[in-house]
Amino acid sequence: MLTKQDVVLAGGLPTYFIEEFENEGLKTNEWTVENPDDNVSWEIFEVGGTTPGSHAVGINFREYFAIGQRDYLISPPFNLTGTQTPSLEFQYAYAQYFAEAGDSLIVSISNDCGATWNRIYANAEDGSGNFATHPLTTEDWWPEVASDWCMEGWGARCITLDLTPYAGTDQVRVRFETFSFAGHPLFIDNIAVSSTVGTLETGKTQASLSVYPNPSNGNFQVIIPEEVKFDKIQIINNLGMIVHESTVPSNERMVEFTRKLGLEPGLYFVKGVGAGSSEKIKVVIN
Repeated sequence: MLTKQDVVLAGGLPTYFIEEFENEGLKTNEWTVENPDDNVSWEIFEVGGTTPGSHAVGINFREYFAIGQRDYLISPPFNLTGTQTPSLEFQYAYAQYFAEAGDSLIVSISNDCGATWNRIYANAEDGSGNFATHPLTTEDWWPEVASDWCMEGWGARCITLDLTPYAGTDQVRVRFETFSFAGHPLFIDNIAVSSTVGTLETGKTQASLSVYPNPSNGNFQVIIPEEVKFDKIQIINNLGMIVHESTVPSNERMVEFTRKLGLEPGLYFVKGVGAGSSEKIKVVIN
């Protein structure tokens, strides 16, 4: 007799979820593709410039010459009960082909098994770098290096969406929708659902801690701005446990961490702690 543990998760997958689309791609976490016109749609591609691994989910608009078609990539359900400020983050790569218009990405949320969807994000490139991560080009384009993605280089930064309206609920699904305009491919990778947004716990609206590089292979630097004083930096795992703590010397503005810490791949939080204030920011170890 074969026994498997945790096959059924009541209410959906827990938070602190990261989808890297490696190994079995869409099958591992049971992503669903809806392809209304039975044409080109979401699939797994081999790409460069993103870590870990070498795969991402995407849709190749250059092979999809129908204008105005919609395709849907739907997540497994997430259980956000017990959370207060859940968020959705993802990395992506896209270049515009036609100056006149661009392909669109729309993100929607459902907590009723997909019966209804609430749009929380929609964007398309307007030529200013508001959405594309690579300048307009009519030559063949495929992401090969990190600067082709939202993490660095030209154009838009990676996307973080607040899921606070869905805190305390279960069976929450995310839907990525595309509206085609025969442009370059759009790729998405490292989709993360976590239970806290990277903002100051003291109530400020902008986080001031920064981590570089992020994602990291385990070697990274924590940068502390001049106007903030922290006495220690903590590394917290996705179960809320402090796995490492470093004292910050007086007037020190950079604290280095190395692979010698032995952090396993996954989502962590870097927390600065000072007199009467603290701040958290996410870091992905791959």
